[in-house]
Amino acid sequence: MRELLAGAGAGSFEAALQLLADWARAVTRYTGDLGLTPGNRRQDQELEQVEAEIARLEAEIQRSAAALDGLQAVSQELEAARQQVEKLQRQRQEQAALLEAWRQWLDLQGQRRQALRRVTELQEAVRAAERLQARQAEIRAAMAAYPEWLQAGPALAERLAELARLREEADRIGREMARLEAGAQETERQLGDLRRRLQEEYGDVAGRPDLPALHRELRRLREELARLNGRLESLAQEEEEVRRRLEALRPWDRLGQAPATALAQLRPLAREAYRVREQLERSRAAARAAREELDRHFAWFEAASPEQREALANYPTLRARLEAEVQAREAELKSAEERHRAWEAEAAAFRATYGDLEALDDQALEAVSQKVDLLAEERRRKEELGLAEAAVRAARERQRRIRSVAAGVAGVAASIVTGFLASWLGLGAVAIAALVTLAGGLSGIAAWMLAGRHGRDEAAEARAAAARQALAEIAARIRDLDSRLGPFAGADAVALGELRRRLQDRQQARERLARLEAEAPSPAVLAELRERLAAARASLANLEREVAAAGEGVVPGEAAAAGPAERYARWRERRRRLEEAEARLREVAAAEFGVGPEEVEGLPVTALEGKWRALAALAEVTGNPCATARDLLNWIGELASDHWQEWAEEARAWEAADRRLREMEVERRQLEAPGPDGRIPRERLEAEIASLAEAIRPFTPETDPEELARRVQEAAALEQSAQEAAAALATLRRELATLAERRAELDRAAAALAETLAPVLGPVGGDVAAARERQAAFAALQEDLARAERDLALLLEARGVQSPAELADRLEEARSVVFGAKRQQQELYLRFPALPHPDDEHDPAGLQAAYAELQAQAEATERDLRAAEAAELDLRRRQAELQGREVINVAAAELELRQLRARREELIRKRDALALAYHELKAAVEAYQATHRERLSEAATAHFAAITGRPGRQVVLGPDFLVTVYEPDGREVTPDQLSQGARDQLYFALRLAIADLLA
Repeated sequence: MRELLAGAGAGSFEAALQLLADWARAVTRYTGDLGLTPGNRRQDQELEQVEAEIARLEAEIQRSAAALDGLQAVSQELEAARQQVEKLQRQRQEQAALLEAWRQWLDLQGQRRQALRRVTELQEAVRAAERLQARQAEIRAAMAAYPEWLQAGPALAERLAELARLREEADRIGREMARLEAGAQETERQLGDLRRRLQEEYGDVAGRPDLPALHRELRRLREELARLNGRLESLAQEEEEVRRRLEALRPWDRLGQAPATALAQLRPLAREAYRVREQLERSRAAARAAREELDRHFAWFEAASPEQREALANYPTLRARLEAEVQAREAELKSAEERHRAWEAEAAAFRATYGDLEALDDQALEAVSQKVDLLAEERRRKEELGLAEAAVRAARERQRRIRSVAAGVAGVAASIVTGFLASWLGLGAVAIAALVTLAGGLSGIAAWMLAGRHGRDEAAEARAAAARQALAEIAARIRDLDSRLGPFAGADAVALGELRRRLQDRQQARERLARLEAEAPSPAVLAELRERLAAARASLANLEREVAAAGEGVVPGEAAAAGPAERYARWRERRRRLEEAEARLREVAAAEFGVGPEEVEGLPVTALEGKWRALAALAEVTGNPCATARDLLNWIGELASDHWQEWAEEARAWEAADRRLREMEVERRQLEAPGPDGRIPRERLEAEIASLAEAIRPFTPETDPEELARRVQEAAALEQSAQEAAAALATLRRELATLAERRAELDRAAAALAETLAPVLGPVGGDVAAARERQAAFAALQEDLARAERDLALLLEARGVQSPAELADRLEEARSVVFGAKRQQQELYLRFPALPHPDDEHDPAGLQAAYAELQAQAEATERDLRAAEAAELDLRRRQAELQGREVINVAAAELELRQLRARREELIRKRDALALAYHELKAAVEAYQATHRERLSEAATAHFAAITGRPGRQVVLGPDFLVTVYEPDGREVTPDQLSQGARDQLYFALRLAIADLLA
């Protein structure tokens, strides 16, 4: 609808809006906040990039202004921090020495306590070993009262116990044999009574346990024979009745054994066939209407060439694309020219700002950085040299004082000793004086030389030498760097820091200039861009000429009332309808009948397949035979729902009767089927009844089944009791024989053992019980002796010794350890008086608390030292950072900042102008469309009511130009819900309304 209203092609104002939005997106990322696009972009555009660069330059200017403010304060703080570190290091060394002494003293105290405990334990072990040795002597004296068992081994005691066990077992077997003999006699009497009763009371049922089952089976077979005869007679009567009902119905068996199911399956096929018939009719009608409309209104398009049609079809799109391409080429050329001018301006500013640094190459920045580092290193080395020389001077002064004192003392001592010796030898006064002077001088010289060897600080001298060597190397490297710095060779650290910052800025500016140069187009590229712009304009002019030439051949009619694109769209729509209708017609005919649409009506029924063959069979069953597909389609169109209901009820009745007839035939065949022996069930039942009647004699089928079962059960119980009694009697006889044999064996074994035990039975007169008592007393003494020996061995093993004498040696060693630990504690106490005295009583908890307190003090000192060293390191880093911090050229930065601010203002004005143009154009379009929608809705409503002849219908176009129809009752209907004819009338009314609006 929007394309029809636009007149000159679809989307021209939308292309303009899109172009404004694209220009705005090139300026800023926040087009969503401006209402130009659905959302903001993710990447910053030129306006945001300029604002970010402004913020960066402002921060750099502020940072550079405050770069050198805190250098002097940091140096003073660094000196104080260095002194604090030295103080804490000395304190840490003293605390570490005392902690180590405490640790050794506590270890010795622990060793001393452990050794004292070991002395106590060993003393107790020695006393226990002495007690166990005395106990062993007492047990050996008591064992001498049993001489017969001293030489006897463990086997003799086991044989004595075995003899007692054999005699006890023989007595037990005798008692058991008497009990079994009495039981055998009683069982034999009960068996005789049971056998006599069976013979006298239950002779007719004894030995016949299956008699009740045979009697029950006989009665059952007689009942089954009666039921079989009655069922056969009933089946014959019912079968005759069902056959009469089947003969009165239609031949539904032509649809299969389940005609009701087949009929239910054919009904949806019939509906589907009806829809196919309707599709064929509608497709033929639509094809005829489309062809007539093309011939009447669009004859020129049918005869036009493809090139003419293409020009008319794509005119709005081609024109918009070529206009957009012209605008894009113009914008591309303008942007390229602006980049070229920006590069030229940046190159001029670079030459003006860094012209004084032209003598310095790219390696000058590295040389400046190295010289700044070397100057800092030189200051540190000079500080180290000053400290080392001060230490050397202090050591030399200390050496001089030691030499003077040592020489004086040695001279006086040597003079006294020499004078005493000379007087003792009787020398003269002059000789004595000379000798004393010579000895004193030589002793003083020797003491001077010896004291000089111990007064030097060689480490400080080495540090001073290393510092001088490092300073010489640094001076040489600085001279080498000065040769590369040219006019800036004599600059100090501050000037070098400024120079390094300018060199870094120059490097960044050079890279930025190189990027601009790479982005800026060359003259050849500019010329090529101008050629592309000319080519785009020429293409647009050619398109206008081609469309004007193609429009000259349009004949008067409906197609001439619209623009080029609309004329082509109307013809294309009619052509598409014709092709779709013919394609649907061919598709339905091929899919359903396998032939072309012109062959369907004359196709014989015998050539049909699938549902069509099944429906033809149904027509024949119901009395409506069809010869061709046209006859079948006509019959399907005349079918009503009451036909299907009648047929379904009749098919279900036929199916039920047929199913019941087949069930009765199956049942009758089963009842009369002969068995494996060739007899039918009736003959087999009669023979089995006669055989069972003979098997139960003297009883008859009329005998009481319960009474018969009771007597058979009682007889079976008596037989079972008799069998159990006979088995029990045989078992008792076998057990008696076995026990007699066992008793004879026990008697022989006891006599043999008594002969081998004569040495221990003799002292007690052959009394086995008395001999066992003496053996038990002797075994108890043996066990006590073994226990005492085992306890002594365990005691020695627990102490890791082999004998009581070695245990006593271990006790002496433990006492020596106690004395040694105490002696070492006393030595530590003399070196560190802060330690506890070894002879005092000490609480272990108090010692650990004192040691923990000292550890806490040492840890606190360590933490303070780490904090002081970290503070010193941080101050050194801050000093180095302040000495070598890069500073930008504030003047050049401020100049660049002013340029960026001006560019930002320009971009903001451009952004606001684009947003204003976008919203004004969009508002104008919406106002234009709203006015036309109302007028178009009124005109379409009038035409639609006139065409359909139904006043009261209202056609309404929504904001998005979607069409809605309101019925007179207020019901809302979309075009898709209308029939095909009503929908075509609605579209025709809309075209008439648009024609009225544009006329």
